[in-house]
Amino acid sequence: MEQRIIGESVGLTFCLARPEDYGAVMDISDNIYGGNDYLPHHYHSWMTEPNRVVILAKREEKLVALVSGLVVDEGHTVVMEGLRVCPSERGKGVARILQRCVDQYIRELYPSVKVKRLSRENDHRPEKLAKFTVLGSRAILSICGKADHFDDFISALKLKIDPEPKLMVLDGKEQLRGLLLDSELSSRLQLPGVTCRLIAPALHPANAPKMKIESSLPCPQLPESPPQTGLQFSVATEEDFDDIMAMSQDIYGGLDYLPTRYQAWLQETNRTVILARKQGKVIALESVCVIDDGETVLVEGLRVAPQERGKGVAGVLLRFCSQLVKSKFPDVKVTRLTRDDKLGPKDFQKYRIITKQGILLVRFRAEDVKLRLSDLGPDAGLPPSQSLPPVRLDPTEVHQLFLNPALMREVLPNATIVQDWQPFKPLSSNMAILQKKDIDWMVDNVRDPTVASLCTFPFRVPIGDEWYYLNIDVFGKDLNLVRQQIVSHLRRHTDALKGHVMCQMFLDPPLWKPLADFCCDTLGVELVKEYTEQCVVESDLV
Repeated sequence: MEQRIIGESVGLTFCLARPEDYGAVMDISDNIYGGNDYLPHHYHSWMTEPNRVVILAKREEKLVALVSGLVVDEGHTVVMEGLRVCPSERGKGVARILQRCVDQYIRELYPSVKVKRLSRENDHRPEKLAKFTVLGSRAILSICGKADHFDDFISALKLKIDPEPKLMVLDGKEQLRGLLLDSELSSRLQLPGVTCRLIAPALHPANAPKMKIESSLPCPQLPESPPQTGLQFSVATEEDFDDIMAMSQDIYGGLDYLPTRYQAWLQETNRTVILARKQGKVIALESVCVIDDGETVLVEGLRVAPQERGKGVAGVLLRFCSQLVKSKFPDVKVTRLTRDDKLGPKDFQKYRIITKQGILLVRFRAEDVKLRLSDLGPDAGLPPSQSLPPVRLDPTEVHQLFLNPALMREVLPNATIVQDWQPFKPLSSNMAILQKKDIDWMVDNVRDPTVASLCTFPFRVPIGDEWYYLNIDVFGKDLNLVRQQIVSHLRRHTDALKGHVMCQMFLDPPLWKPLADFCCDTLGVELVKEYTEQCVVESDLV
């Protein structure tokens, strides 16, 4: 049977599954669901169900993922099942891209479908469930026993729980698994020769061990585009990636973070990425991200195609996004953004300055700095100090420190955590956002910090092959402690890195010159540009 291709995105090809794909599907399913995978028993029957679609994702003709959607409830609901990604592709966003493809395909095939449902068996924190409605939760009882106890087990079930029990017995395994029941019933199940393990239901659905959740199939509604501008606005998708990169050549001096973050941005429930088109061609982009307990919108990633710059496109896009935010997030009061250009009189009329940091940009080969730090020894040319080595914080310590105003008041500039150009107030909701990222958090002293720093893990940038970007945000005014933490971050992140690194450090402005001298003279790195400033500014959303 010829394979039917239904779409392509970021190196993946999506196609409808066939009976002959069974072997390849099983190859990517080893040890999935703790050995309780139902797909070997259901795959071929799924192929015959008229209201089901089974979609495969392939990379270079090799199967890497699968998901199934079953249309139920008289055509109003799709139930998602069977999601799996081969081990070598996990953590790369494949599942999210596949899910979006299936959403689009379901909308085209079954236009009456409005809701997506699925069941999960994990710990679901509130931020994980922001886009779902929790329908209910049930306890999970795992039952393991010898097959020769099966008859006794069924008899006990009939007497104690259910006259018609529904079980799944895995072929070829001396185990019985998969019974779902409420917790009050589980306490009545005491059987000889059978081991039972109950995962108790949570008191709040956000932590339910197994839950049924639903969300609407995405169909974003945008305000109408201003007709006089000749621009059309739309929500960005994975398919727009190449067009966006085509208009982003040489942006931010080759330090553009968007190629690395674009896919993740599309999955953030508090973020919207808007494109502007002229005659169908992408000419501008802006992202808006709601933070600070829903009171602030952070504007990021603004870019305009070279041939459209200076024509007011950015202003039209900004105004459109402000209108969108006001309609979608009515609690937002303030717009924040981060700039590195010189502010003029008009800027001071429009914006309030929240904080400033000096920008120190250097470049080096990771292998050279690693060797240099090794030659310098543990002190790395730093003056003798009575201070202890800097402390890398675990997630619990991060919360305890950064959410304690008494401890961080003298450290954070204007009570603001700036992480890789993103300014956050020290709030629990913001910490949940930050702790999803790959960041090293460091202080000089856990009990009484004087200097704190956040180092974003290195990622590739489009300057050239084997070029990486390393971002270090430092807060505090003690020069020796600042140098000590920067050296510690460089040791950690150059240890396994090979290639060229653009390292951008943000620090208290008076520390810029002595730290630049230290980096060039002691560490042997190259200064890329002279002093510039990073300014966090805000304005009222009107």
